This record gives sequence, C-alpha cells and structure tokens, in this order.
Amino acid sequence: MSIRCAVIGYGMGRVHAQYINGCEGLELAAVCDVDEGKRAAAAADFPGIRTLADARQVFRADDIDLAVIVTPHDTHCPLTVAAAKAGKHVVTDKVMCLNAREAEKMIDACEEAGVMLSVFQNRRWDGDFLTVRKIVEDGTLGPIFQIESSVGGFGLAGGWRAIKKHMGGWLLDWGAHLVDQANILAGCKPVSVYAEMPHRVWDTDIETHDKVLIRYESGLVADLEVTSIAWSSKQRWRVLGEKGALTKEGFGDDPVRVRTKVGSLGAGVEIAPVPTAWEEYYRNVSAHLNRGAEPAVKPEECLKTMRIMDAAYASAKSGRSAALA
Repeated sequence: MSIRCAVIGYGMGRVHAQYINGCEGLELAAVCDVDEGKRAAAAADFPGIRTLADARQVFRADDIDLAVIVTPHDTHCPLTVAAAKAGKHVVTDKVMCLNAREAEKMIDACEEAGVMLSVFQNRRWDGDFLTVRKIVEDGTLGPIFQIESSVGGFGLAGGWRAIKKHMGGWLLDWGAHLVDQANILAGCKPVSVYAEMPHRVWDTDIETHDKVLIRYESGLVADLEVTSIAWSSKQRWRVLGEKGALTKEGFGDDPVRVRTKVGSLGAGVEIAPVPTAWEEYYRNVSAHLNRGAEPAVKPEECLKTMRIMDAAYASAKSGRSAALA
C-alpha cells in the first residue's frame, strides 16, 4: 500500500512533488497552496491530484498519510505541530524551523503522536558532497582538521526570502545545508561557534554575508560562508587533512582535486563527482514508512544544526564565541 502524500506550498514544492510522484511506495495525492495560479499549475503538472487552498484541509483528510511542508520558514513549526496532532507523518523543507526551541516543539509533537518527522536535507545527496564524503571517510586525507565550505554570489533573492520574520536569515537558508554537511564530515560533537553577519549593500533586514566557524571536539574547524554580496566566489570545498587535501570549484562537473603525500613526493589526482541523487531522500522516506528502514535524516540531527544556528546568531550579536552544551 502506498503512503498518500500532500505537498503544502507549490513553489519549491513542485520539486518535492516530482520526487514523490516517481517514488515507489509513495503516492502524490494532493497539493495545497493559497495561490490559485499555483494550484492550477499543480493540477496541470499532475493530472488527477486533488488541489486544496488551506492546510487545514490536508490535516482533516482521512486519506492523507504524509504532509510535506514547503512553505516559509516561520510556518514550519506551527504546521508541523498541527499535522502531528492530526496524525500525519511530516517532512519539512529545510531549514527545519527558525530556532532550536521550535525544533524541540516539533520533535515533541511528532513523538507524542507517534508519527515520523524528517527534514529535506537533500544536499546530503549532492554529487560534490557524496564525493567529498567518500574521500574523507576512506581516510585518503588522514585525520581532517579543517573544512572550508562556501556558497554565494552577488544578488539578493526577493519574496519572503528577503524578509527576516519569514526567512530568518541567510544562514537559515543555504547555511542549513552547509552546517548539516559539516556535521556529517566532522563526525563528532560541535563545542563552540563564532560568527560574523554584517548587513551590507542590500536594503534588507536580513544579514547579507555570513561567516561561521564551528569548532568540534576533535579540534576540527569548519569555516562556512554564505553570502549575497560576493563579486568573486570561493571554492565550493577545501578540506585539509594531515595526509592530504581536496578542493572542488563549484556544483557542476568540475573534478574534486585531491593531493596526498606518497613517499617523499606529492601526488595529485582528479576525481569526477558522482551523480547527484536527491531522489534517494524520498526513497528512504518510503522505505522507512513502508518497511521500517532507518531514517536517513533524523530530526535530532536537524536539532543539532538548529542549536549551531542559534549559537551563530548569538555570537554575531555579542562579538564573542558561543559555547554549545
């Protein structure tokens, strides 16, 4: 029997709908959006689905098993709690929510209702990250001590993403992926965060340049940058280990360049990134709900990310490093 899914929000929700529609064990049953034009677009994209104008219709529907919440960040917590109370499993788009307090509330509501909660951390399946992760976990670089990860350019997004009360800030957008990826590569507990978040260039109430340093208990430091005011981009990846290093220029087919020590000589190789596989996220959701497989993205992992975000914003405000419990 398929898990019947409703996607709430048909902007980026279209991406979710496509993956659900193509996933064995999941069925795209409905799309919900307040915008009539987006409901019409969803009906044209997926003939036969139900279109709804209010999330409460999703929560009242007896034939909906999973609510996929792809709405502004400030709505993730209240919609998740409402879905859980209605007995629906929940997937939220990243970022999970606005802060750790909201994340804890979401986790508690879903645990009390006995339903799944997961977050679409789809960039765990980016080809560049999959390749970097394999190189690190293979031990090719030896013990790693520094991760540099950067995303950005010059230009500010419009709509709700330019409004702090809805979006939260740039760190809560792309930064949710960079922190999540750094946590996986580090493989140990984060202990402190230092951040700088200036407002420059754009007339907006969200920061325009995030520089975040996360120190882990192993001594590893993750140096993360998310920016909308960079006229020149940094490398997407630079990872330093005691026996080697890797670099990756962008998101495309540019190779991951690895340099390691071989005897008394330095040897460099180029490794083509493996294909991006975002569809694996929903395959795992299906496997978990239908067959009891272990969830690939656990809410507790995303709570750790939210605590790092909270510490980063506290650090930027105080000008001092913020400790993590």
